[in-house]
Amino acid sequence: MYYEKRLIAVCIGALLLIQPLVFPASANDTSSGIEKTPRIIGEDTSLCGEYEKHFILEDDDPENQKRIAVAYGDIVHYQDEEGEWQDIDNTMVPQMDEEGNAILENRDSPFGVELAQSTVQEDLITVDNGERTMSYSIQAAVMPENYVYQRSQGNAPSVLLERKE
Repeated sequence: MYYEKRLIAVCIGALLLIQPLVFPASANDTSSGIEKTPRIIGEDTSLCGEYEKHFILEDDDPENQKRIAVAYGDIVHYQDEEGEWQDIDNTMVPQMDEEGNAILENRDSPFGVELAQSTVQEDLITVDNGERTMSYSIQAAVMPENYVYQRSQGNAPSVLLERKE
């Protein structure tokens, strides 16, 4: 009886030692189980719309390339004069306006946007859609007559010097 219990204990111990070992599966599937994430290699501009883009995915079969469509909540394309879809690019680029003032202007959009780089310019924000133009500016405050002001150099605002008695 003593030897039987000892034999059972040794067998259980051996099973507990062997259990954590990993045995490879003998299936015919040679894949690693990890799917390759497809890489975007370009945009298919023939399928795009105002709110959507279609991207071409990298694939082993070039004749049967896969595509993915992405729908956006905002407008991402506009049609130019020829009816072709163009990407909207609102990246602000430093430019000079007609009067020689420094402004920031968007690159490519159906609306032209200009932002003044100085608050002393007449129009601080200008939006133009080709037919109409809208500008924002700050109205100058009325300066009381009993104060002395000195006009500063360049684009700096006037400075209050003293109050006249």
